[in-house]
Amino acid sequence: MSEIFEGIYRKYYKRLYNYAYMKLLNHEEAEDVTADIFLAVFKNFKTFDASRASLNTWIYTIAHNMTLNWQNKAHFCYEQTVETIPDIFIDERSDGTIENPSTQRAERILQELTEQERTFLALRYEFDLKNEEIAKLMNTTAGNISQKYHRLLEKCRRIDSKKNF
Repeated sequence: MSEIFEGIYRKYYKRLYNYAYMKLLNHEEAEDVTADIFLAVFKNFKTFDASRASLNTWIYTIAHNMTLNWQNKAHFCYEQTVETIPDIFIDERSDGTIENPSTQRAERILQELTEQERTFLALRYEFDLKNEEIAKLMNTTAGNISQKYHRLLEKCRRIDSKKNF
């Protein structure tokens, strides 16, 4: 079990952290939620049923629920200014070490997106879910998801093209 969990940890740490960060926009909270997610995955791994969902979908569901629970906690009820957002959006190098490719540009775009829009981006780019899988999670059609992604990427391009000095 420990080897399996270690593999899951290595494969999903970056995705789960980035997902939590995209939802919370706070480095420390994203780290805490990521730890909680891995704890839940470890505790509940025996309940994973590959015939009901892929590992990606199962872990995403846990991540979504844990992040939502975190947001609903009383300590999350405060306002945050753009200046308090840390320059941290991690990525993993080919040698397995963590680097920080976050830019003010990416943070500016994330700040202008809604939580739902950031969630959509995380599902596609962090969890590598296909339109059909996302549609099932969101109780809609794959065509609808495709349309939403197209509009969202256009919005990101418009935000990126703004001059913010």
